[in-house]
Amino acid sequence: MEKVDLYDEDMRPLGKQVKRSAMRDQRDFFFIVHVWIRNKKGQYLIQKRNKVGDFKDQLWATTMGVVSAGETSLEAARKEVKEELGLGVEEERFLHIARYKTKSDYANHFSDIYVVEQEIDLDHLSLQESEVKEVKFVSKDQLYAMIKTKEFWDYRTLLHVGEYFTDLEKSE
Repeated sequence: MEKVDLYDEDMRPLGKQVKRSAMRDQRDFFFIVHVWIRNKKGQYLIQKRNKVGDFKDQLWATTMGVVSAGETSLEAARKEVKEELGLGVEEERFLHIARYKTKSDYANHFSDIYVVEQEIDLDHLSLQESEVKEVKFVSKDQLYAMIKTKEFWDYRTLLHVGEYFTDLEKSE
């Protein structure tokens, strides 16, 4: 049974944990991570969600996941890339670009955003079928077009953070 650590709205640990399945049913904060993998052409690796019944399933997204109890956000970021894509990435390749706080009716959480600069052969990935249907590289313009057509999650809306893609672009 996976658990998550809980925090107050100033990011102080509360010394409490809750089952992952119940994390959205309470008002304290938990952590999630987003990992953007970018190649030398400036294209981003995105994945089509395949978790039936999940929030926003069947949409394109970046690699993301919940930080488990006792885990750092960097450990969680590495874990999610390994689990969802079958890709081992060294810790030093992860560039932390932003942290956001989201307080909403859906869930209260902090989001750590990472960028990994790496060349990847899509044929050598091992996708976690329960979470990822397919992957592809897209340019920034393609990504924004997919947001407009609602094929890709608009994290600015989801996270209530207007700077999300501005912060991502600053890392280019």
